[in-house]
Amino acid sequence: MLFQGVGGNEDTRKTGAMSQDLTQYGELLAQIKGRIRKAQVKATLSANAEMILMYWDIGWMIHERQQHEGVECQDHSATVAGYSE
Repeated sequence: MLFQGVGGNEDTRKTGAMSQDLTQYGELLAQIKGRIRKAQVKATLSANAEMILMYWDIGWMIHERQQHEGVECQDHSATVAGYSE
């Protein structure tokens, strides 16, 4: 009986340590997931901002061309190679 009681206390300590390890691992995993999500959002926002600037620049290029030539640009997108690729 005495032997079982000592072993039981040791088992309890091991179980407590294991539980603490799992808790710490879970916290670390949550921090890593949060960092990944933050980077994904930041990358998405950067890409979206760059696309908006590109489209604005294309619009400005078309506007400038129309002002310079005094004519409206026609839609040649179907005949220009690589436009839709």
